Amino acid sequence: MALLSSPSATPQPDAALAAAPTPEDVVSELDESLRRLVRAEGLDPQREVDAVRRLAEGVVREHDERSLTGVVAPVADAAAVVAELVARVSGFGPLQPLLDDPEIEKSCTVGRPDKAVRMIPRR
Repeated sequence: MALLSSPSATPQPDAALAAAPTPEDVVSELDESLRRLVRAEGLDPQREVDAVRRLAEGVVREHDERSLTGVVAPVADAAAVVAELVARVSGFGPLQPLLDDPEIEKSCTVGRPDKAVRMIPRR
């Protein structure tokens, strides 16, 4: 019986590390916060994109300030997160960068748009 280790001797993973959110989790949480603000402000996200962008910048800025205390995970690139939030709320999500790119004439989707996109450059 001496060969069995006690449960307390087994290394336990740090609870904070085990529960650490992924970058996608952080963006999803910010997306929810932004959508709540857009609804509270009564904005039309398709027509008032600049207002949505200002709200998104505020949401990301507030998140970054809270991340300094260690309460939430920081974002690596605030500008990229703002752009993604605006694309999710006011645009066409993962297709928005393709629609904004002047080099792309057509984009065809098969299945999920975030998984299968064919781009045809302008000529």
